[in-house]
Amino acid sequence: GANTYVVGNIGYPFAAVAGEAKESDVVVCEVSSFQLESVKDFHPHVACLTNIREDHLNRHHTMACYIETKAHIFRTQTEDDYLVLNYDDETLISLSKTAKSRVVWFTGRQIPPFGAFVLNGRIVFGTEDDHIDVCGADELLIPGPHNLDNALAATAMALVSGVKAEDAARALRAFKGVEHRV
Repeated sequence: GANTYVVGNIGYPFAAVAGEAKESDVVVCEVSSFQLESVKDFHPHVACLTNIREDHLNRHHTMACYIETKAHIFRTQTEDDYLVLNYDDETLISLSKTAKSRVVWFTGRQIPPFGAFVLNGRIVFGTEDDHIDVCGADELLIPGPHNLDNALAATAMALVSGVKAEDAARALRAFKGVEHRV
């Protein structure tokens, strides 16, 4: 029900909508480490890091610099914001200890303290003992553990943003992937 913009590193610049987006609108922005290098006041209400792998070292030079740059995504967040992180990534688990925001996990391989995960073949959100059922993991149209992880991350981001579980489930069941991406 919200006016939504999808922008950023996907090809449509955030600057193109910055002047027209209202505070009540939703802006989904994919941000690269290159873009995060120079941010000062960037303050996402919900931020997500899917993983940190050795990448872009030709630009960042060291893993420590790369990790610090990626952490810029949540440096301005407050305790009223959410940080969605991959519970299967040891670097992100370590990095979570520096966050002021509320950490929400996603994982397709284990049960996190709180977040989106798979329980008995179902994508759920919450804790092992108190969770919302979203949909069956086998209902996703795109195969592979990496796509399940992406679906879990999207579920966590959507639900902390106020999207109803049934609406998230409908989107997950209908998503056929993004052109030119595996």
